[in-house]
Amino acid sequence: PYLTERQIGQDLSTLEMRYRSLYDLVGARAEDVCVFTSSGAEAVNQVLWSVFLHKAKKEGKCHFVASSLEDAPTLQMLQRLEELGCFAKIAPVKKNGGIDLEKLSLLLNPKVALVSVTMADGLTGVLQPIAEIAELCKQKGVLLHVDASYALGKAYLNFSNTDIDYLSFSGERLHALKNSGALFVKAGRPLSPFIVGGPDQAGLRRGAFERPAFMALSAAASQAE
Repeated sequence: PYLTERQIGQDLSTLEMRYRSLYDLVGARAEDVCVFTSSGAEAVNQVLWSVFLHKAKKEGKCHFVASSLEDAPTLQMLQRLEELGCFAKIAPVKKNGGIDLEKLSLLLNPKVALVSVTMADGLTGVLQPIAEIAELCKQKGVLLHVDASYALGKAYLNFSNTDIDYLSFSGERLHALKNSGALFVKAGRPLSPFIVGGPDQAGLRRGAFERPAFMALSAAASQAE
């Protein structure tokens, strides 16, 4: 059956409220962009693809840096970008599992478009010095992506008060459904849809909107907060 205007308004109001729980969880501002994804892997891929299109293709910044602790989605997407003419560099870690900031700094030349790091290691639990990494990237004029899948709900994070440009996470790690994840992007940062064709979220993600997965992610976010 067709929805009445009142039902449509109530539906949009419910979705807005549910999105609010995601914003509250990561400490994002209203002007920051949130994209609901099918997984944390999709969110990571959208970040790297967006930066490739806007920075590598348009500005010639074709170097990407990641730590040696990154999960498969990051490393495999970097491999794909190398096939497209980019260069992937790996930032080494210290014996305690933390990224070596001095060596990371040496990798950040004017050709670097993005640094991608995992906030917390899923195997060891080591937390990376995100504030220091963000400050370093800001000084060098490099975008920063942080995957917080293993940290949200366990470690404090305020997206609006940091120099993180992109923040992704997997719903599965928050005890939501496996086919859920989210990507937060600071206002004004490059962002292009990774999936095209069909219905879309304001032009940022096309394809089916999995409402049950989204509602579960919202509920899990509220509990995690």
